[in-house]
Amino acid sequence: MMIDHVVRTYPSAEPLPKEEQLAWKLAAVATDPVAVEPEVTEMVRTHGFGASQGSPSRRQLFASPPARN
Repeated sequence: MMIDHVVRTYPSAEPLPKEEQLAWKLAAVATDPVAVEPEVTEMVRTHGFGASQGSPSRRQLFASPPARN
């Protein structure tokens, strides 16, 4: 089963519950106690996240956002 999530930007003045934040939803998927097939484990071990074209690098993911004046 696949769940579609609507992702959009929110102004800082508009509150967004943490359960609706993308990072929260990704963490929920990552910690889901579902059985993982050996083929999937091997694929993640071999390719991991960010191996596909256009994915941000680890450095980009953890870089500080540009300062705003």
